[in-house]
Amino acid sequence: YSLRLPGFISLANGMLLWKGSMVRISDISEGEIMGEICGIGKTGGLIITESGREKEIFSGTVIRLNNQ
Repeated sequence: YSLRLPGFISLANGMLLWKGSMVRISDISEGEIMGEICGIGKTGGLIITESGREKEIFSGTVIRLNNQ
């Protein structure tokens, strides 16, 4: 069974832990950001909305900030 990137992203978005939750992401080039998890981007990164702007993150430490 082979799954191409668009199919994988769709599957991952459906099972994404903490989608809609506020998180802090550290150990990234910007140092640290806080925002809401929105989904998986077209290139496979985690999409975070921070101050109304979407950012795609490919690595880092994710810590959930609330109990939604």
